[in-house]
Amino acid sequence: MVAAGFTPMEMIVAATRDSAQILKLDQLGMVATGKSADFIVLEANPLDNIANVRKINRVYLRGQKSIARMRASGSQWTAKAQL
Repeated sequence: MVAAGFTPMEMIVAATRDSAQILKLDQLGMVATGKSADFIVLEANPLDNIANVRKINRVYLRGQKSIARMRASGSQWTAKAQL
């Protein structure tokens, strides 16, 4: 999407908030009171370079820190709640 002329911020909003709104998933799409808190913490700022969205430091599912590992293929994440 950035290659098509979107700024990194516009791309992130389109992939999160706007997608949730289109799909009528009211509890998803942004971090806010009363919403499901699934989010990632990145190693670097994606607004500087959108490729930084691949530099994942931590994963939170429903507000809980999770253990995330790349599968051998490198294309999918698996996550397990940290005990």
